Amino acid sequence: MLKSPALSASVARRIILVGGVHGDQECMNAVRSWSSGKLPHVMLRDLFPGIERCGSIVVQKPEARVVGFSLDLLELVHVLTVAKFSGARSILEIGTFDGFTALNLAANLPREGKVSYG
Repeated sequence: MLKSPALSASVARRIILVGGVHGDQECMNAVRSWSSGKLPHVMLRDLFPGIERCGSIVVQKPEARVVGFSLDLLELVHVLTVAKFSGARSILEIGTFDGFTALNLAANLPREGKVSYG
């Protein structure tokens, strides 16, 4: 039993989804991906100190994503922010589905940057 009522409520909200959430494919995809796996969840700022000062990123054609196959928007924002923060100029994307992530990576690289895929 959890000792904190606030923590108990948070856990209950993750287990018992209410409202129209079940009909929202995007939301359910995020819930499934967040609640699966055994690796610990780690904040980006803990992995990349200073990343919160990275600046803005560009998201191209978010409506073109295939929910359940493409990265969800939160995952995409994290990947793009890490690429920008790290100063990447060359990226290899393995397992390109429809090019959506490759397009967005390219949009966030410097002019001389290059995305290869396979």
